[in-house]
Amino acid sequence: MQDLEIDSALSFGIASGESKTFAYAHHRNSETEVKLFASVCTQPQPKFQPKSVDQFDPVRLKLSVNEYSDGTGTQYASEHFKNGVAMPVILAKNDFYITIEAPVDIDSDFEGNWNVRIVVTEHQPAKADRDALIWLDTDSNSVLFTTSLISAEQNRTPLPYSIFVYADDDLSIVSLRHSYCAMQSGGYIASDVSSGGGSVLTDTILGNGTRQLLLAGELEPDLTYRAYLTSPYTALPNANLGTVHTSMSFTTSPADESCEIIYDLPFCNGIAYKVPSNSSFTRTELARYYDEVALNYYTGFDKTLQQVQCDVANTSRYTWLRTCDDCRASYKNWLCLTTIPRCMSPTTVTSRSSLKLRQNYTQNRNFNVVWAESSYFELLPCIFTCHSIMQDCPALLDFHCPLPGRGLLNAYGLLNETQRKGDAFDSHDPICNFVGNLPVSAAKILGLDISLSISIACVVGAMLIM
Repeated sequence: MQDLEIDSALSFGIASGESKTFAYAHHRNSETEVKLFASVCTQPQPKFQPKSVDQFDPVRLKLSVNEYSDGTGTQYASEHFKNGVAMPVILAKNDFYITIEAPVDIDSDFEGNWNVRIVVTEHQPAKADRDALIWLDTDSNSVLFTTSLISAEQNRTPLPYSIFVYADDDLSIVSLRHSYCAMQSGGYIASDVSSGGGSVLTDTILGNGTRQLLLAGELEPDLTYRAYLTSPYTALPNANLGTVHTSMSFTTSPADESCEIIYDLPFCNGIAYKVPSNSSFTRTELARYYDEVALNYYTGFDKTLQQVQCDVANTSRYTWLRTCDDCRASYKNWLCLTTIPRCMSPTTVTSRSSLKLRQNYTQNRNFNVVWAESSYFELLPCIFTCHSIMQDCPALLDFHCPLPGRGLLNAYGLLNETQRKGDAFDSHDPICNFVGNLPVSAAKILGLDISLSISIACVVGAMLIM
């Protein structure tokens, strides 16, 4: 019989028909609430092809907590593991004993043993956040997610979240879907911490606030997977415990799609989606190239803006409603969206008018190095990104946006009446492309009812989407 120490993990194996008992010495003189974390890391595998997760019920372990080692006296807890975990809370006055029992007579249908991890602690378990995982994009061999907003305590190194990707029909891991150690031990296909993956913090995706971006790569095209979002239990750093928050299925793009996800760009830091690509670029090279092209355009614009008196009193500035910093931000936002086109599958777009089929070339004629190896659909940037420059920048820049009937729908997409101030880009129901949150001005311009005071459709001294 092994002893369990407070806050220390104990890992062990157990075979069919076995039971194992562990002793815990209560170290306080008073009645104390004690939490028990028991997780199945691996379990026997079926000799048949399972059709439902219920077919793994015969291999569920049983946990009991008793006053004495022979199972007599007060019984503090008795339960079967559910979804790979058992987590009873015990009001302990004295020492107690924990017994794990494995089912018998499973050898005809299953093979292998269980590996289990168990911890006793007085710390409060971390709650699962079922809304923490947000899908951003997929290409033919990778997927990009972001998370819900991260608190100040989570903004740390190592990063708070990880994803583990399995086949969507892997019912063995589904039956252990609440077990943190199962996610790490179950033979995952991809992860943000494995080859081809990556993870960074960002404050420019889906509006204000810090989130974590997570990329899992080296997947196969046109297959359906399931990603599980996990986080370590920081209160017990040496116990290797954690929380499985939620999961989400996704399907990779077909092999012939000439688009690849890029993210974490130094200049265009709001870009986190798939873009036209070809096999001569790695993901890192592709991101660097797009970003450098946008930065080069921006540098020329900024030199022009330096001719404007920006750091002056409101009464002397080009408008008391805006500053040159507002102008720079709007121009950067527009420039990154128009320089870095967004690939989008036509099956995911409600407004097909915002999709343009591009035949083996990039969006801008001056930007002709990254040639897609096949045709692709581009989700056009929203027209408000252009109007924002006209609203925020000095008139002497002579920047104009297209008018309805004069090229607007060839270059930009329109919002609809469901879009409101503060909305973020919805990858599941995209209307047109933008980054961050919708500003007030954008939410007001929902259709073609645009003031005719806007000048002729041209952009002087700036790049125009062709």
